[in-house]
Amino acid sequence: MDLLDEVFEQSIKSDKFSIHEFNSKKMPVGDQIIYDFDRLFFSKIKTKFWIAGGAITSFLSGDKINDYDFFVHDKKNLIKLIYELRNKLKFKHYMITKQAIKGRVVIDNKEYKIDIVKRLFDNPIKTIEKFDFTITCFAVNKDTFFYHKTASFDLLRKRLVVNNMPYPIDSIRRMQKYIERGYRACNGTIMEIVIAVRELNPEDVGLVEFYPVD
Repeated sequence: MDLLDEVFEQSIKSDKFSIHEFNSKKMPVGDQIIYDFDRLFFSKIKTKFWIAGGAITSFLSGDKINDYDFFVHDKKNLIKLIYELRNKLKFKHYMITKQAIKGRVVIDNKEYKIDIVKRLFDNPIKTIEKFDFTITCFAVNKDTFFYHKTASFDLLRKRLVVNNMPYPIDSIRRMQKYIERGYRACNGTIMEIVIAVRELNPEDVGLVEFYPVD
């Protein structure tokens, strides 16, 4: 049984958003995710934060991880996180956008790209509740793995299923990216996006802002 199959077995009987707490004696896939991400980042940083989105999706599907999206719950921790990353992991930013501070850290002489997301969320569940497609609805912190009930099911079948649609214009851009990777949007997903776009106010200046997590 591979990683995705194990997550599917764990999540199929769960609520919409579920959690898996670390238990090193059992070491199922949830523990493996917690262990690997803790070894890489959480064990080195004291500031409270979590990682969510595409990095975990890529980890589960065996794809290359392009970058890691870091989240915090308040501005104080955001500043503390940047300070710690600079002092402990040689963090250097290469771009600052409205949504994130993009940069690189060095761990064991290897560079990793990270995005420190400026948008604040109360906790990991509140974070993934806002993600557009279920296949990105994963999050992890030092001791807990969070996931959408159907995320692993949709990831296994490469299906684009809508979870939330806060920025439908940018979700279209993201949908195109996933289709190029072999994912498929069913008629229901396409219809949900069309309806969300039709409900937008064309005079809204934030209409075409990039989705804060990629």
